[in-house]
Amino acid sequence: MARDELNAFDKNLKSKQKELDNAEHQLDEWEPKHNEKTAELESTRSTVAKFENAISQVEDKIFANFCKRLGYENVRAYEAQQGSLEQEAAQKRQDFALHKSRLTNALALQTTTFNSTKDRLRKLEESLQRLQTDIENYEAEKAQIEETLGDDRDELEALIESIDVVKAEHTDKSKRVEEIRQERQKKNKEIEARKKEINALEAEVQKNSAGKFALLRKCKLEQIQIPLAEGSLDDIPNEDVLLREDEDAMDVDGQDGAEAAMEAAMDDHGIEIDFDGLDEELKDADLDAEDKLQEKISSLTAELEKLNPNMRAMERLESVKSRLESTEQDFEDARAAAKEAKEAFNEVKNKRYELFNKAFAHIQEQITHVYKDLTRSDAYPLGGQAYLDIEEDTDTPYLSGIKYHAMPPLKRFRDMEHLSGGEKTMAALALLFAIHSYSPSPFFVLDEVDAALDNANVDKIKKYIREHAGPGMQFIVISLKTGLFQDSESLIGVYRDQDVNSSKTLTLDVSFPYLPGQYENELTSWIASQQYGVLAQRGMIYGSLMVWAGSCVYLARCSFACL
Repeated sequence: MARDELNAFDKNLKSKQKELDNAEHQLDEWEPKHNEKTAELESTRSTVAKFENAISQVEDKIFANFCKRLGYENVRAYEAQQGSLEQEAAQKRQDFALHKSRLTNALALQTTTFNSTKDRLRKLEESLQRLQTDIENYEAEKAQIEETLGDDRDELEALIESIDVVKAEHTDKSKRVEEIRQERQKKNKEIEARKKEINALEAEVQKNSAGKFALLRKCKLEQIQIPLAEGSLDDIPNEDVLLREDEDAMDVDGQDGAEAAMEAAMDDHGIEIDFDGLDEELKDADLDAEDKLQEKISSLTAELEKLNPNMRAMERLESVKSRLESTEQDFEDARAAAKEAKEAFNEVKNKRYELFNKAFAHIQEQITHVYKDLTRSDAYPLGGQAYLDIEEDTDTPYLSGIKYHAMPPLKRFRDMEHLSGGEKTMAALALLFAIHSYSPSPFFVLDEVDAALDNANVDKIKKYIREHAGPGMQFIVISLKTGLFQDSESLIGVYRDQDVNSSKTLTLDVSFPYLPGQYENELTSWIASQQYGVLAQRGMIYGSLMVWAGSCVYLARCSFACL
């Protein structure tokens, strides 16, 4: 962007330098004539001064009594004061009209703003009512879901109560079965004890010792901490040591081998378990304590395995929970989507607001300068006044109307529709040029914009185009009037050739203000040689003419006098 602007600036600088060189060249050519005319002008001014002095003396004699009676030094002082008073009165009238117009516009703007605020308030109330209706609908749906969930919970509680009843019955029956099994087991043990009391006791001792050793060894391997009164789990030998001891025991024959095996089984390796932490009931328990504990564990395990609750209620509860979670998730998704859409909308809205205000502020500032340049003349050096206003002061100014007011020089304020056709054209061109200054286009196309203009306004348009034409601002003008393109450098015309029934082009150099007499015959002969006899006789060229004036291009659809 900066490089493009620099290139455009360099091109514009080169163009201005060329114009400066051309102006200096013309200045050198016209300087001798200027000096001569300056001398003549000084002589003329001297003569005029003499005559004015003589006239003043005569006027002083004629109006001597009048000036003396009114207290003026001379009649010229009287005329100067009267002209100043009239000019001041005209300026006051113009200022009053402008102030009245601004007050009228401000009143209209406030009225429009009030009406707009009422409409916005009404829309907000309608939106609030819609939101309240939505909230009531959501609350009703939520109440329905909670009611359904409450019914499912009641049903679940009833099922749980029935499960408790079945569980209690199952517990009673299990206890009865366990009592019968224990009684039968007790009798079997009594019979077995009578038959093999000694062997049973020895086997029980070996078994308990082996179990104790296995438990201790398991605790050592699994690093389970148990309370010990004496010894340590580290004193328990490893598996390879036990294998060697078993081999040594097998080498001993008869009773000695059995005793050695018994001693090995009874060897606790100096470890004594601390049972002080057990309940008194377990400390004093008989031999059936372990069986009872094992039976209790088995009973509880079987009870858990046989417990089979009604899963349909749980499924229904899960279904309701799933629907509730889905509804809540949909609500959260919708709210997140709405928030995201609102944020995106606000971002676009803010960007649109910034771009509009940036463009409007620039155009509002430029419109006054452009309109003054277009309407300025020697008679009215200040030019006219023009300004833009937004009809409504809201956060969306691009949706409101824009008021454009233009006051031609020495004209009182009036609405745009009350201006004449030429005044409207000048105002429209000023607005067009102001808009172009914000976002310049490659070129302008002005199609017969001078149709409703008089010669004075046509001359103003011509001067404006010539002053602003350049690489950064080019014009293509379609015109009906010679005054708009008579100061161009050349004409490129398109005309119809009757013989071949086709179109041809014609280029004329019109950079000189007039053609010397010696070139008139040559130009007429050249036109005649090109079979334009009729045109030469009439001294006119008909067709669409393209006029190049620096960076300006003019098109003339009507006849143009070339001689």
